[in-house]
Amino acid sequence: MWVIRKPSDETVNNSAVLQNDNHLLFGVGANEVYQVALHLLYNSGTTPDLKFIFTVPSGAVFYGLVMYVDAAGNSRVFKFDASGAQDLNGTGAVHWAWIVGTLINGATPGTLQFQWAQNTQDASDSKVL
Repeated sequence: MWVIRKPSDETVNNSAVLQNDNHLLFGVGANEVYQVALHLLYNSGTTPDLKFIFTVPSGAVFYGLVMYVDAAGNSRVFKFDASGAQDLNGTGAVHWAWIVGTLINGATPGTLQFQWAQNTQDASDSKVL
């Protein structure tokens, strides 16, 4: 089991373009299967929210489940894969999301990379902590 810790916050301001997180990534071997669990702490306002995706090597598939509390205080659970970005509500306070998934890699080694951005471009700061 590996543990990857984010040693410093990252901020995106006024951009909805997905960018690689500087710390939340790891190398994957050919034909390997990985279980991934990410306890994501983030802070984003109600206008920008936060979107994320995992990029995977060619030929890999990633299936995941997200659990979090939305801006209205409701529990949310949804499934996703690596084919499209997902939105997490923001309120301008620190929130967390529990993201779990399975990566089934093909013959191409590479990197599982967490990417994120503002869901709606806004002049306020969005942060992954």
